[in-house]
Amino acid sequence: MVRLTGDRGRQDSAAASHRAGLGTLTLSLWQAGRPAERHNVFDVVMPARRLGAACDWLHERTGLPVGCTAGGTSAAAALEAAAEHDTPRAVVSVSGRPGLARPSASARVSVPVPLVTGDLGQQLLSRNRLAADGLRCLHRVVEIAGVADPVSSDAALHHVLWLTTDWFTDHLAGRA
Repeated sequence: MVRLTGDRGRQDSAAASHRAGLGTLTLSLWQAGRPAERHNVFDVVMPARRLGAACDWLHERTGLPVGCTAGGTSAAAALEAAAEHDTPRAVVSVSGRPGLARPSASARVSVPVPLVTGDLGQQLLSRNRLAADGLRCLHRVVEIAGVADPVSSDAALHHVLWLTTDWFTDHLAGRA
């Protein structure tokens, strides 16, 4: 599984993944040492290319299936990468902005995708539901009850970690 930086609970996520027998690689899709320039904040094509290359590199060296967990605009980049590369085998969007992916890319995603969001964050929940309408793959919108952001509390984060680990265990097993 490739995790993208910027997500809360990185150490908890890696520990949960390792307990389930999944490896992790945490990376940033933005240029090292430089924050994203404001006009590039919603450009998901460049980070998608970097993510696709990282997934290809990881798969070539390990021979293992690769899944991606991403939040914010990185969720759109993960969908774009899944549309353009054969290597990502599952994508989990957590509190993400999957609707920033190009509609043509979203329609080409063929890997299973849950879009995880809080049920109290109506704007983000609506955006995730709308993005789900553009997906033609196995997907679902998962609402974490009682929170606006699914990584805002320990209990919600625990639920997200369980869901992510379970999703990858179910959808990456035997798919090298």
